[in-house]
Amino acid sequence: MFFCVSIFGQDFTRFVDSADANIDYSSKKALKFLDSVPSPLEKSIKGRIADYYALKSIIYDEFEDYPTSYQYNILAFEYAEKELNYETAGASALELFRNIYFTKKDTIAFKYLEKARQYYSLADYMYGELEVWQTEAYVKYVNGDYRTCCSMLIDKLNDYKGAKEDGYYHMFALYLITSSYIHLADFKNAHLYVNSFQELLNNPTVVPYNYYSFKSSLDLCFVEAYFKKNKLDSVQKYLHKSGALTNYMGKDTKRDFYELSSEYYLSIDDLPKSKTFLDSLKMFEDKMFNNVIESGFDINHRLLHAKEKLEVTSNENHAKTIWVTLLVGVLIILFVLGIFYFKRQKRKILDYNNQKTSLKYLKSNHEKLQVKVKGLEDYIGEVKREVKAISVVDEVNEQRSKIKELYKNVRLDSSTVLSKKENHLELINDLNVAFFSKLSERFPQLSDSEIIICYYLYTEFKSKEIAVFLGTSTRAIESKRYRIRKKLNIQKREMGMFEFLSEALKGDI
Repeated sequence: MFFCVSIFGQDFTRFVDSADANIDYSSKKALKFLDSVPSPLEKSIKGRIADYYALKSIIYDEFEDYPTSYQYNILAFEYAEKELNYETAGASALELFRNIYFTKKDTIAFKYLEKARQYYSLADYMYGELEVWQTEAYVKYVNGDYRTCCSMLIDKLNDYKGAKEDGYYHMFALYLITSSYIHLADFKNAHLYVNSFQELLNNPTVVPYNYYSFKSSLDLCFVEAYFKKNKLDSVQKYLHKSGALTNYMGKDTKRDFYELSSEYYLSIDDLPKSKTFLDSLKMFEDKMFNNVIESGFDINHRLLHAKEKLEVTSNENHAKTIWVTLLVGVLIILFVLGIFYFKRQKRKILDYNNQKTSLKYLKSNHEKLQVKVKGLEDYIGEVKREVKAISVVDEVNEQRSKIKELYKNVRLDSSTVLSKKENHLELINDLNVAFFSKLSERFPQLSDSEIIICYYLYTEFKSKEIAVFLGTSTRAIESKRYRIRKKLNIQKREMGMFEFLSEALKGDI
């Protein structure tokens, strides 16, 4: 039973402690404890506010409510600064930079990058400077300044290589250098560094999943570069390589794979395969569009809820009003970003509908087709003649423009490659069915999200790598690991999760 104690002088920090004690077993119960802390927090739990918001961020991450978790991460960062929790402040600052800059390219994000460097230094974090420097190089890469990106990373390549405890830093540096040289059409250096990259597959500190994820992206970089030079043999070679790695691709890489595959098969007159990949791309975009719509409605609901809270508390002290206003401002920014992305996806859907309209018009007015007896055969014959005419065009840009114009007039009726019903647990469950069934049977107290974490730990992922794949923070993954250890009753500190799971499932997997 939960209630808010109103006795003057009550120590409400015990609610924070109770939430911390229960978060491993019941996030909802922990949230009730936190919601029992009265406002203003500066008086009721002074000195523990960063813990309060950090716990809320973890809880909402557990609920998979990432916008709310992000909001509480902002508050956790601000109070971590006040309470001198340097490592948490550094990690939160770096997460804020990535969210703000890579989402809307706002230069105000760089202040968080500097704060991350400052707090990592104060915390004496081993890889803090390397992580910040690598993020700065990645900014150059995203902005198309490939030469500067190469220069920055090559200067510190030995430092990244020297991070023996975690080969991820060296691997990511080689990935950025190689892809930069590909974009610069410097294939000599690109192949030099891609060979160094491939040697990391045998590095025991490199997680195979991360390696193959970066490898698939590099293969598609080569595909795009060779397409520009009209070297279709090389395009086919690297498309084949990347096609074997689709299970390791992120959403952006998979989108590129569908587009490039469709363009390639169109260029060699294999229209059925081209249509299959384009249809898969359309279904993929629809799925992303639906996710954005759901997120947009959720953010809007939270915005209205925050506004109501602001009206209720309008007569309270000035400091609290500023705090609520800040929260509303963050929600508005997130909502605007959601609407922007929604409009982008809507334009893609409209383009697709325009393609269908153009095709109907072409069918009804193009007398040369005479789709009466031979119907589709005549139409395909004409499309092939147009493709052959395009293939003799020497100018690459003109050829690509003509291909895209022809592209709009082709109706896509083939079945999709991408299933609508796949979810994250089902995808990775296909990799090791025995692991999930045995783990669920042996430890029924674990939730689905915790079983996913156990799977990655069992396959020797590191926390940072798990966070990158699941789209969350390293701190959230560490918190989940701590809760899993409690649920599995792992008493010995020296025993790692990998050793425990290997011993517990010995002979079963």
